[in-house]
Amino acid sequence: MREDSNQRLNDNQPNFLDDESADDKKKGVSKFYLNEEEEEKYLSYKPHRPEYLDWENIKLSNFFALKQYKESVYVGLLDENKKRKGQGVI
Repeated sequence: MREDSNQRLNDNQPNFLDDESADDKKKGVSKFYLNEEEEEKYLSYKPHRPEYLDWENIKLSNFFALKQYKESVYVGLLDENKKRKGQGVI
């Protein structure tokens, strides 16, 4: 699983740039490339209701990302404007 996820995270990524200005931190900072610690923490997630959340397919999407907010983290699909779209978990 990690090898496929790793490959997806490194290939065919949308051409979005991370912007870490103070205003963007309020809106959340988006990351399309996860370090090893983040991979272990977030890619190993097992949904409580897998019939509603196909986590394996979400992780393989080109729009899969981690979005860090001040007090929470969203892991899932983002649109071209780096806004939560589709499915994911907070």
